[in-house]
Amino acid sequence: MTCIEVHAEDDWKLVAKCRGKTHLFYDGKRESEGQRTRREELAKKYCAVCPVAEICKIMGRVGREHGIWGGETDEERAAAGYLPTRSTSRRIRAAWRPDQAGSEDVSHGAA
Repeated sequence: MTCIEVHAEDDWKLVAKCRGKTHLFYDGKRESEGQRTRREELAKKYCAVCPVAEICKIMGRVGREHGIWGGETDEERAAAGYLPTRSTSRRIRAAWRPDQAGSEDVSHGAA
């Protein structure tokens, strides 16, 4: 099965490098700044070698998701104009740039 076939079937999550490691991609309760930085750095390392990182990033943006999606944090998505729907974090709201939404083409998946 090729990556394109996986995308067409909407089963891209089955080949994602993060499978079974969701604790790295979502912040924990009472997580210190240092813990968050280390967790996000490790999560992004998985994304950097993931064959479906681009479609994951698109899904995170389009779905206004929380957590790290396709190597992009909540703050990075917000800065690109994609504020998570359930965001209460001041850090995320401070990063939000509504004028940036849609400035990048997110209508197609990875090649």
